Amino acid sequence: MFTTTLFVIYVHHQVFRAMHLQVFLYDTFRRHARTYVEPAIITKWKASQDDMLLRLSGENAIIGGDMRADSPGHSAKFGSYTVTDLKTNTVIHVQLVQVSGN
Repeated sequence: MFTTTLFVIYVHHQVFRAMHLQVFLYDTFRRHARTYVEPAIITKWKASQDDMLLRLSGENAIIGGDMRADSPGHSAKFGSYTVTDLKTNTVIHVQLVQVSGN
């Protein structure tokens, strides 16, 4: 498995070099994503969420929530809870949760 992976990476590297393509290393991609992409997404999401909550506060909103949990095995350890505006079918909030084992 390890040698096959290295071979595939080597072949891709050779093909990209022959095509004169520059490829980002994974660490470079993660640094750019962490520095630029993720903050932009979070800022846009929070602004959109604030606008939505302001709009919903002025009307009789119908909201619903649902939790989805998934883990290998029989009991879920992690999940996400989503609150949705049922009139417009728009997600209002998503919360990631860790289920405590009592």
